[in-house]
Amino acid sequence: PKTKEVFLINNYRSKQNILDLSYAFIQQNNPYRLEVKLSSEEKKLSKKLVSQNPGKGEIVHLHGDTLEQEARMVAEKIIELYNKSPETNWSDFAVLVRANASAEDFMYTFDQAKIPYNFLASRGLYAKTCVLDILSYLKLLDDYHEGQAMYRILTLPLWKTSHQDITELSYFAKRKGYSLYEAMRQGDALKIKGKETVKKILSLLERHQQLVREKKNTSEIVQSFLQDSGYLKELTKEESLSNQAELNYLNQFYKKITSFEKENPDKTLNNFLSFVDLELESGEEGSLEQNLEEGPDTVKILTIHTAKGLEFKYVFVANLVDKKFPSISKSDAIEIPAKLVKEIMPEGDV
Repeated sequence: PKTKEVFLINNYRSKQNILDLSYAFIQQNNPYRLEVKLSSEEKKLSKKLVSQNPGKGEIVHLHGDTLEQEARMVAEKIIELYNKSPETNWSDFAVLVRANASAEDFMYTFDQAKIPYNFLASRGLYAKTCVLDILSYLKLLDDYHEGQAMYRILTLPLWKTSHQDITELSYFAKRKGYSLYEAMRQGDALKIKGKETVKKILSLLERHQQLVREKKNTSEIVQSFLQDSGYLKELTKEESLSNQAELNYLNQFYKKITSFEKENPDKTLNNFLSFVDLELESGEEGSLEQNLEEGPDTVKILTIHTAKGLEFKYVFVANLVDKKFPSISKSDAIEIPAKLVKEIMPEGDV
């Protein structure tokens, strides 16, 4: 009976005019919002936020006819604000998108404008370059005749294999009916300049295949590849933004391997590859950890969901297109019978 209700409406992040505009915007969801549904003549429920920061925030509407034009306008505005004050950092800026795919135009435009950025996706570890490279090598250790995997390893930048050699090897394999691995083993019959590179790759495969036969842990095999091939050395010789990002992804993938080994008695390569295949088949893209406190000074591109709880000086909410952001609600792939649902389901777009 003596319970006291406290409404958490004090906001310490934004200025009042920004909060007012946001509040006016979500009124479009009436009468389905809790604030409306739970209010009565006797008791008023208020979710209207009150800023604790004096002054006004700057609200600007940038309208482009196309997404490409919008991305250019955002890039120009970021450069303008960055150059206006020597105290402004790239990390003061965030571009919020609805989904990962919506970020591509902004990434391309920022590349063209030489704006350093970091795309903070929550998924997609298995699609990162270094992870694809390692998975390809592990697949080769499981099956030498995996053509796509061998092609990826053969074309790794660290070998500096010429396009002419790659073309010659591919043509030779096709003409003879060989796998790419078998073609690489033909030695003097190959008319290529990079025979030493081919020998080195074959030697690495043979050395690490011995670790597989000895049933060594997957993490140990990955470590051996990174060191023996020079892959890790190549990745760390330059402190570029792309290399730092790849090192971060590599570290996350290695954590995933060690986590797998802790949870599975069978820590062998074959079992780990089966685990990854099952995840990929189920639609799993690999979760990504993002730490905004670490890394270089960059503009952050991230999804609305990833942005929860974060703070930035300048925020661009991008690609606000009718029926795309917010998107039209989609029905579940498998409808749950109403009788099985215990709680009260919300109405409308909430």
